[in-house]
Amino acid sequence: MKIGIFTDTYLPDINGVATSSHILRHALEKHGHEVLIVTSELPDDSDYKDEENVLRLPGIEMKKIYGYRISNIFSFKGMKEITNQGLDVIHIQTEFGIGIFGKIAAQILNLPVVYTYHTMYEDYTHYVAGGLTPLNTIVKKSIENISRIYGDNCTELIVPSEKTKEALISYGLEKDAHIIPTGLILDAFDEKNIDQEKVAAIREQYQIKDEFVVTFLGRLAPEKSVELILEAGALLKQDGVHFKMMIVGKGPSLDDLKEEARRLKIDDVVIFTGPVTSDQVPNYYHASDLFVSASITETQGLTFIEAQASGLVVLARHDKNLESVIVDGKNGFYFTDAKDLAEKIKMVQMMDTADIRHQAYLDAQQYSDDVFYEKVYGVYQLAIEHKHYSYKVQNLFPLKNNRYECVLKSDENEITFELPESIINKYGLYKGKTVERDEFDALNDHEKVAEAYQRALRFLTVKDYTKKQIVEKLNRLELYDDIQIDMTVNLLMDKNLINDEEYTIDYLQRASKLGLGINKAISNLRMKGIEDEVIERNREAYGEEQEYETALEIVEKAYAANSRKSRTAMIDAIADKLYLKGFSSAVINKVMTTFDFYADEELEEELILKEFDKAFKRYSQKFDGKPLYNKIYIYLMRKGFDYQLIKQVMKESGYEDE
Repeated sequence: MKIGIFTDTYLPDINGVATSSHILRHALEKHGHEVLIVTSELPDDSDYKDEENVLRLPGIEMKKIYGYRISNIFSFKGMKEITNQGLDVIHIQTEFGIGIFGKIAAQILNLPVVYTYHTMYEDYTHYVAGGLTPLNTIVKKSIENISRIYGDNCTELIVPSEKTKEALISYGLEKDAHIIPTGLILDAFDEKNIDQEKVAAIREQYQIKDEFVVTFLGRLAPEKSVELILEAGALLKQDGVHFKMMIVGKGPSLDDLKEEARRLKIDDVVIFTGPVTSDQVPNYYHASDLFVSASITETQGLTFIEAQASGLVVLARHDKNLESVIVDGKNGFYFTDAKDLAEKIKMVQMMDTADIRHQAYLDAQQYSDDVFYEKVYGVYQLAIEHKHYSYKVQNLFPLKNNRYECVLKSDENEITFELPESIINKYGLYKGKTVERDEFDALNDHEKVAEAYQRALRFLTVKDYTKKQIVEKLNRLELYDDIQIDMTVNLLMDKNLINDEEYTIDYLQRASKLGLGINKAISNLRMKGIEDEVIERNREAYGEEQEYETALEIVEKAYAANSRKSRTAMIDAIADKLYLKGFSSAVINKVMTTFDFYADEELEEELILKEFDKAFKRYSQKFDGKPLYNKIYIYLMRKGFDYQLIKQVMKESGYEDE
């Protein structure tokens, strides 16, 4: 199976959606499937190198939400690449630019759509509304509507938790949802795979010795409530607890959190590491003694599972989404506020946590990437099974010029084609008729070909083009796939609107007016895409005699226009010009040997006198006598004047003895 994963955020971004999309790709490829990632472009300053089959589209970074970029909802270039991939299913991970593009692509290609609802956006409305309550209410309502529309307008829906499903139902969602928690590549976090050298390097870098290390890892943003963890740190410091706190990650709240740590006077025990690469994340868990997060906006809580798989005790604020991950007192603990968190940290520091850590490790295994794969793949199969690969003609509206607007509908999707009457009749289209997938694809091609044909006609009304040139111009529009362009070109050729044979004959006949030799004309035709056999077949359209006449005309004009160069220099320049214009060697030799370059002796004498005066003025201020004679002589020789003529001029100028 070939799957297209559409997501606005992907590696190297550090967030749950990017991680989930990467893990899904890894799991699918591990089980023999092909995956195309469609995502937004990397930031300008990124040196990250993508894996294969990652298609990046232009996007604008959202400064307030670290790791997210908004892309255009459609890309002609991207659509062409996706069309050529032969996808079986499209899996959308985000709701905005790339997500909308995924819906459009699925509609164009008539593919099933699987949609994973990752993010509880109502917890993020403050980024848009700020502190304005009325605006916040409007934004939340809009998010509810968007979430419901996305959920209902896909073939199959996946949510990571029961809480997320219940939220969507409260928004008015009617479609049933598959609850599939995101899987993780757990081997990377297993204690048996600890890279002790890298762990030791982290502890050394941050001067961690025998302190008890409390770690938060994730995006630093208001909804993560990291300031509550800092408040707990202040309480621990007041109680004289020997600890250090690592805050791993980056985000819009980073500077505010650093300032808060200074205000609480705990900046000496709080370490802000900044973002770390995904391959380094396990080492930071293993450099820690306890994992804590105060966020209650998680749809699943991947970092909790990573920490559990690393053998850490985890502390979390109670949230329904975490009930399947953390069982209080069995594999972790819940806390209510900063004071309770500080007490729980002290409790864990003092207790034997071996049983809890072991249970956490065991419970994390249910979230392996293999389990994740099996569940998601099952949804893909259902999506393909449930997708209706047929359309019904909703309406036919007559337009001008014997054309019709044909409206087709499948499930909740409508597609509108503008088709000529001949195609309507060919496929017997009428209101209520069912159109199968093959016919749908053919109708789509016909509409695109008709559109491309009209565009090509506009090109051809300006001037003639070869087959290759028309293909290139249509390709540059990024509106049509290769098959549609081939169909368009074949139609143009059938109507003799493109004819490489006639183009070649006409061009060779016009080459004389263009002042080109046969070699240049042939080279230009090849660049325009004309095949050698066509050129050879019509080469006589520009015969040697005509080429000679063209070259002779160039020589005559150059000779008549000369007022500066010596005869020798002029002959060399004309020969070079003929060569550059692509005349054959035989023609160049013939015209240069037959043309009389000695007809105007007076001009040659006039030119040498002018050059003599120039040389004399240039050198007489520094030289005299024989040195001056030599300088002038060399100057005139370099200008290409005849030796005897130079001697004559020098003699007449008083340099006979020299």
